Amino acid sequence: MISSLFRLSIISLALFVISSCSTCNSSIPDGDGLGIVPADAPLIVAFNLPALAEKGELQNLQSTPFFASIVSQASLENPAFADIMRDPSKAGIDINQKLYFAYDVNPAIPNELMSTMVISLDDPALFEQMLVDVASGYEIERGSGYNFIDFGRLNMMAWDDHYLVFGESDLFINMQERMDKYFATTPSESIAQNPKLRSAMAQNRDISLWATTTPFAENPYAAIEAFGLKWISPAYFANNYIQAHLDFVDGAVELEVDMDFQESAMEQLSRIFEERTGPELLSMVPEKDVFFSLDGSLSMEGLYNVVNSDRTVRNWLQGFYEKSGFVPEDLIEAFGGHLAVTTYRPEGKPTTAAISLDVKDYERAKKIVALGVELGLFENSGKSRFVINTGGFMSFSFFQSDYPDGKSRLYLRDDALFISGNQTLMENFINRQAPKGQTVAGNLIDPSRSEVLNAFINMELMTSDEEILPVIQFQDMKLDAGMDGIFARLRFENEDINALKQVFDVIKSRDLEMMNQVQ
Repeated sequence: MISSLFRLSIISLALFVISSCSTCNSSIPDGDGLGIVPADAPLIVAFNLPALAEKGELQNLQSTPFFASIVSQASLENPAFADIMRDPSKAGIDINQKLYFAYDVNPAIPNELMSTMVISLDDPALFEQMLVDVASGYEIERGSGYNFIDFGRLNMMAWDDHYLVFGESDLFINMQERMDKYFATTPSESIAQNPKLRSAMAQNRDISLWATTTPFAENPYAAIEAFGLKWISPAYFANNYIQAHLDFVDGAVELEVDMDFQESAMEQLSRIFEERTGPELLSMVPEKDVFFSLDGSLSMEGLYNVVNSDRTVRNWLQGFYEKSGFVPEDLIEAFGGHLAVTTYRPEGKPTTAAISLDVKDYERAKKIVALGVELGLFENSGKSRFVINTGGFMSFSFFQSDYPDGKSRLYLRDDALFISGNQTLMENFINRQAPKGQTVAGNLIDPSRSEVLNAFINMELMTSDEEILPVIQFQDMKLDAGMDGIFARLRFENEDINALKQVFDVIKSRDLEMMNQVQ
């Protein structure tokens, strides 16, 4: 269904390009498209078109080749798309309302999803006149209280006096039956009556998402099979909700995710995580040269149970255990789940990585490392130090090294295991000696902000694809994740201009540059 949503997103992008308003409602108003979305929809995404257009100052984008290419692509999907995009107001579209993506689900066959886009109309007569001009050759058919055009290729457009609904599916389903469901839905019966959804969508945010697993609770076994969720108990499908908001602010893009799961599901989820012992590794890494850092807490036993729930994976692991002599219980008991990872890029040296994992049972940890030596993965170099043979699955660039032999090292002590290809970081860890100046811990990574995971990316050190991002300069991205939510922030170098405007200014400058090259 991702491909369907991607195709539908083409029109939404163009719609907000030419939408504008000075103020936007902070509650769900009359005529809002949520009023016809069925109450069992598992996912809703709302685009605040007026707010996005105002922030991005996007009216000037209409004259660019970029916008023309969007219109051209959309016209291939649906003949009515292009005219609506060129001027939605002249096509009878209410550009002051939010645009919604929604999933329509068949609980009996959960993977039979239809992705829809719901748009409010303010002049249905004008919309139908537009169709006369652009949809010639297609038959306008009458449904139950609405009109529709079946464009084939699992693509349908339906409308009444208030709403326009585009529907797509990746499977052959009865799309008219699904449209009947939408246009038979009244506001009092719709998803808009869900108080959790109303709370999420009433906020004046740029892009909002709301999702629930509750509709799949009617047939959880089919959902488990359809989506490969074999590690989830059928009892956990009801009453789980996620809401997310993406906002473009001056100099940054911010993502906020709130999770509201049933108590028993939260208890199970908490078993995947363990209490962290402290970010010792990250206190050994200088802030100046860090490229990426992550500090998280996972339960080895919880992860093992999740992975082992899949029969195919379980059979493969069993074969590996028999051939290698590896005992999974040793891994579960030997290591805690406090994992820290960092990549380090000092000037003039290769990008190296460092990984640390806390040790719960030193004897079992030694047994696992000894097995690695026996299998040829490690070479014992004395004093709990080992050379990593970077062939096979350890040959990728993550294990670059500034040691003379080009190999990373492993150090095992009674409370932690440490791997790195950077000699300085390795000696800092062995000697428990922090470098002078600011380190990653406490500034870039602060575990007190959440109990599950923190991450940092130095975007200035990232090698950008100049074909995609030739102008935008980023500073960094931070992410904090806990049991009840996630917060992420991507900072731009220019902190005075709205992030969305910066993105579209780049698009316009690229188009101008291409036009000058052609001339």
